[in-house]
Amino acid sequence: MRSALAQVRAELTAARGEIAELKAESAGLKRHLGMNSKNSSKPPSSDNLAKPTSLRKPSGQGPST
Repeated sequence: MRSALAQVRAELTAARGEIAELKAESAGLKRHLGMNSKNSSKPPSSDNLAKPTSLRKPSGQGPST
């Protein structure tokens, strides 16, 4: 009985350690996602800006020849 309790406590301690590591990793990844060229040393070309899409609607006609 005592050895089972000791084993559960050891597993709980290990799980808590893993949770702390994962929380730290998650915070680092969130911080990294929020970076762009204005708040880091990254070049502006790495900002992954979306290309603008045309506001024109297709007329439904083919190209004139």
